Amino acid sequence: KAWPPATTSKASALQPPPPDAYMSRSAPLVLLRSYAAQERWMGLKQGHLIFEDDGVQYPAFTLLPLREKEDPDAPLLSLVSVWLLLALKKRYQAMATDQLCQRHSAVRIDAKIAPTLLDFLTGRAS
Repeated sequence: KAWPPATTSKASALQPPPPDAYMSRSAPLVLLRSYAAQERWMGLKQGHLIFEDDGVQYPAFTLLPLREKEDPDAPLLSLVSVWLLLALKKRYQAMATDQLCQRHSAVRIDAKIAPTLLDFLTGRAS
């Protein structure tokens, strides 16, 4: 089984559980990119990133196959760190202060890769 497991949100409590596809290691990144490209709502609530249209949520600390910096030995980015970049978009450099990142347990993404990563996440680059 993948870690961390996805859970269904309260909104989907009456629906069947999500298919195994939501349990794959790449599912959070795939959903994040899909939602970002389609400008669909995703939100952070009680330590979970919620993908409302799909009725799933993942712990904010879920690690993605993306690095904090261009260094191949750099730590992986968490879901909440990447979500914050998507939420702030072009305002990220000015608004993603140390205080804001700490409040959400996010890591500030290196200024050198933030624009390229944002393009990748929104589907403007592959």
